[in-house]
Amino acid sequence: MGALLAIGAALTGDDRVYVNITMVVVIMVLGFLAVSRRFKTGKVQKGLILGHAGLAVTCYLLLAATVLGLNIQI
Repeated sequence: MGALLAIGAALTGDDRVYVNITMVVVIMVLGFLAVSRRFKTGKVQKGLILGHAGLAVTCYLLLAATVLGLNIQI
């Protein structure tokens, strides 16, 4: 639901959410890699999980700052 709202905001011209949309794509790719590694080898590298989780937390914090109207320059 949140991703749809972010895409809707981007389509209406709010360019602050482009970073979040890009981060979501990277998070999804990292999640897919983690699942495929788990399926093939039975183990997932800690760096892959940490990167996935850390990027997700950062993405949600940036989205919350955007929604709350905080002016953060990247």
